[in-house]
Amino acid sequence: MYKQGDSCPLCGGGNLFEKVVEEHFSYKGHALTVPDYRILECAACGEAVVDKESARRAEKLLRDFGRQVDGLLMAVEIKRIRRKLHLTQEQMATILGGGLKGFARYENGQVVQSRAMDNLLRILDRFPESLGALPGVPDQKAAAVAVCEADEEYEGKRKKR
Repeated sequence: MYKQGDSCPLCGGGNLFEKVVEEHFSYKGHALTVPDYRILECAACGEAVVDKESARRAEKLLRDFGRQVDGLLMAVEIKRIRRKLHLTQEQMATILGGGLKGFARYENGQVVQSRAMDNLLRILDRFPESLGALPGVPDQKAAAVAVCEADEEYEGKRKKR
């Protein structure tokens, strides 16, 4: 990766200098501003390359931004649903499909889930007893306990309203 003082990879005529900016992104008519976005700008041609750490940080923000705009569950919500069901990431991946690391990538923000996966997760959140209808549930007794606990939690929230 490039660093301050390196020759410009585009024009070769200038040196790169670090600059901290606010970067603006748009998606489907919605805007996101990422503060403290570090770039390396060429003094000669004005072109810029993004700092590796800024790009990594912005990637997750952009995926969550896209999820929000598209009306999909955020990574933290997906994690909450899995925990509510008392399942590991590997168990969720086995039950829902997509490979052993697939579900972990939804939770850590590396991959955006499909609308179909999002809908399934919403159903499991609202109706945890539906977990038992899916193949691959590791332990039906554990699933039943999770359903009972989730039902009690849901009923408690309804009574507070």
